[in-house]
Amino acid sequence: MKGEDPGRIQRVNLGEPAAAETPAERVAWETELLGQPLSVHPLALVAAPRGATPLRRLSVGRGKAVTVYAVRIPGWPGGGGMFIGDGETFVVARLAKGLAADRGRRPYWRPLRLSGHWQRDEWDGGWLQVETIEVI
Repeated sequence: MKGEDPGRIQRVNLGEPAAAETPAERVAWETELLGQPLSVHPLALVAAPRGATPLRRLSVGRGKAVTVYAVRIPGWPGGGGMFIGDGETFVVARLAKGLAADRGRRPYWRPLRLSGHWQRDEWDGGWLQVETIEVI
């Protein structure tokens, strides 16, 4: 405007501040825009039941039936498997034959409930042999 100082900062009223997004909204838009969630782990949106085994404790129960809550993370370990993680650690999940054909349908970064048995080989490598899987 004529007669105003060009170096003067003017205040602009933008109205009320926007409400903060929910953790679920943040996970959704970060995954959409960035390809993965950054500020909230998707498992923080799901309440795992008391009987669920954390991934870090799988090696304790070799051969024991377990249920874990995890997300599929990017990568391919070969064969009919996939990487799963819970925010603390990750493991290889090998899917039963009937499930392996649908591996591509398991979306990345979505909470999963997986049931199966922890297995080890002669070189002490371990994996979760998955018998059932459910996207939550």
